[in-house]
Amino acid sequence: MTPNSARIAAFTISAAFALQAAAQAQAQEPAQEAATPQASAQGFAEDWCRVDDPAAFRSAGACTAPAPILDAALERIVLPLPCGRGMVFRRIDVPAEDLLAQRVTELGGAPADDTKRTRYSQALRFDSISGGFTLDAQDVRVLQDYGLMARRAYYIAAYEVTEIQWALFESGAFAAHAQDDPGELAAAACVAVDVLAERARPRRIAAKAGLGYYDAVAFTRAMNGWLMAENRRRIADGAANEGLATLWERGSPGFVRLPTEAEWEFAARGGALTNQSLSGAGYAIDDQGTIRMARIPEIANIAESARAEPNVGSRAPNLAGLYDTVGNVEEIVLDPFRLVRPDGLQGARGGFVLRGGHLRTPHHLLGVPRRIEQAYYDIRGEGRVTYGGMRPALVAPLLANGWSPEHPFATDIANGEFEDALGTADENLTKAASGPGAEFREQARGLIEDLRGEGAEAAVALERIAAIEEALRASDAAVNAAEAERLAAVGLAAINTIQNIRINGRTLVTFILQIRNARSRLDCLKGTHAGETLKQKLDALEENMLSIDSQLSFQSRYAADLLRDLARADQKVVEQKIQAHREEFAQVGLTVYDTAWTLFDDAYAQLLAAPDTDFGEAFLTLFDDSRTGRTALLESPLPPVACNEL
Repeated sequence: MTPNSARIAAFTISAAFALQAAAQAQAQEPAQEAATPQASAQGFAEDWCRVDDPAAFRSAGACTAPAPILDAALERIVLPLPCGRGMVFRRIDVPAEDLLAQRVTELGGAPADDTKRTRYSQALRFDSISGGFTLDAQDVRVLQDYGLMARRAYYIAAYEVTEIQWALFESGAFAAHAQDDPGELAAAACVAVDVLAERARPRRIAAKAGLGYYDAVAFTRAMNGWLMAENRRRIADGAANEGLATLWERGSPGFVRLPTEAEWEFAARGGALTNQSLSGAGYAIDDQGTIRMARIPEIANIAESARAEPNVGSRAPNLAGLYDTVGNVEEIVLDPFRLVRPDGLQGARGGFVLRGGHLRTPHHLLGVPRRIEQAYYDIRGEGRVTYGGMRPALVAPLLANGWSPEHPFATDIANGEFEDALGTADENLTKAASGPGAEFREQARGLIEDLRGEGAEAAVALERIAAIEEALRASDAAVNAAEAERLAAVGLAAINTIQNIRINGRTLVTFILQIRNARSRLDCLKGTHAGETLKQKLDALEENMLSIDSQLSFQSRYAADLLRDLARADQKVVEQKIQAHREEFAQVGLTVYDTAWTLFDDAYAQLLAAPDTDFGEAFLTLFDDSRTGRTALLESPLPPVACNEL
């Protein structure tokens, strides 16, 4: 018997036991008419987190009622499930100034010396990412004025779907509770799920394995049926103000589906908290306030024996609060598999994709970039994988319905604000950039207008003109997007350079103190081999110190050039990109950069006022904030040393 067939058999036995227990419980109690579930009755079980948020339960030892889903888009929400269960989701933010904003992110990665199969399966590539929930700077849903937008977000489950959550689907609880009159079947299904939950232990909540693509889609379909029915009940009962079943985007309810590869990997690496320095096989973790890259055993549930099970939440989460994105079970995503060429994804689409590896994946292959293909169908039927699992995403339609305070849950209101906001975003995206080539694109537009004015009425001519215009729009959009990413990189380089100047300056203070303490002992060692050795070491240390000091001047001028580049660019774009960096640093907890950001602001304000001024020396003194102290230290006499005490 294979490991998968053994696990499936074990779960089937558990489900049969639960159903038998449900039947016995019903037989021992007086028959009662099944009541239609009401919003007020759809609360969470008192110990819901013991099974549905096991890592939190192990940490706190008790459960608290989840916060209701209202206008505030919380970083952590819990979607209600039938039978008092819940599913924890974490918010993944993407900074956005308008509806067409996106973030370009790195995906994948394979060593250059790896096999060609691996390299062309998961090589480094780039993709764009954004979300469907529109939030303002206070994380409140934007209901009318898109101008308040600060970010767009999506949610993704904190844990892989567990066997107990799968039982809600397999037992028919999702389907039964989605009906207007659930009847006795819903009650029986809940008794069965309750028995499984009661028998579960927080450290052994297993992820559902053995899934294929269509199994995962069927689960999300059934879960959506329940969520939409629960939304309708709460609205009809007037209980929506106490919390909805899902987050909404204006007049459109959010829904669950499999995440795309870009959504999955962006979240798996920590979301907007990720940057290129945190890429690789694993992800960064918060180790008691210190952000560091984790070792694979710290984040991945990997088999240490033949009896190992894919239990969720047993290792450290990433910075976004997600568990087990590496190891445990492989996670099915929405996209079909495509090979990765050096210049991007290859055109052919194949089977479905599984990400992150599982608990028996060889260690040298394990990691966030891990990416394999499974056929949707094989000779046996639907393609399934022994350790295939899933992690749903909560998303919103991009063409959302409108909203009004008089009818907040009406789903037939036109979204006029969207059209206006899309027009503004289009203008921002396609306006002629001021960089290289802008003059020629304007000349091309002038020629097009001349053609129209000269009566180019033939259908073919008009089609060609339209094609040229669209090509120009695409060119403008590409140029503007590239320029925005360039400015983001310039801003990041500037703040890192300023921080490096500060660190190097403090390193010099350490060198000076060491040199001075050692120099004061040289007189006591004159004429000795130890004295000569110490002198040689001190001379080398001073050369190193002078080298670092000379680098500070170069770094200061480099930082000034970077800031001058920003000062001469589109200030609206610069402000957006710099603010995005600040938010990412704050979310990661990089408070060591706080002083550097203050110095950045000071220098940038000076360059905005006088962009052509040479601030090289002035900025050296500004950024190297230990320079004055070092000078005073060098000019002070050496500390006295009593030779007889050495």
